[in-house]
Amino acid sequence: MKNLIRRLLPLRWRIFFFSFCALGVSFSLSYAQQPVSSGELIERAKEFDGQEVIYQGEAIGEVMIRGDYGWINLHDGQNAIGVWAPRESLGLVTYVGNYKAKGDWIEVKGIFSRACNVHGADLDIHAASLIKAEEGRAVTHRLVPEKKRLVVILSGVLLCLLILQLLKKMLNKK
Repeated sequence: MKNLIRRLLPLRWRIFFFSFCALGVSFSLSYAQQPVSSGELIERAKEFDGQEVIYQGEAIGEVMIRGDYGWINLHDGQNAIGVWAPRESLGLVTYVGNYKAKGDWIEVKGIFSRACNVHGADLDIHAASLIKAEEGRAVTHRLVPEKKRLVVILSGVLLCLLILQLLKKMLNKK
């Protein structure tokens, strides 16, 4: 097969074909939409207003259903942005970030509004699609041994103070 290609296509045509393919791939990659950070959305809100954006973040708080739609807050490590999405899309969220869990990492593609007319002039994203990029998980916190010792020591000090207070009251009555 290699020999057939070499005989049929001269070297300059093979170079042209390879260059054309490489240029096409690099062109398509350079125009692929990249996720924006919350910092970028807040700082350049006027520029992004009404534009389609991709934003990623950890689902935090609670999923708040309001009829056929609902809210979810996504935190990217800097700030949290509210996302308005269809109810069925929000069903993919299993874990939301709080003390007991690390939330699902969600990628949202939608229209950014710096002052949404529908939602009281709040900064938000109206989702066209939600994708769960990473599953969240439950978090268990272990009690640090130093804290256990500190609780025992402070409880002992408190008990001693209470005993001294009772003794003082008993001596003052006599």
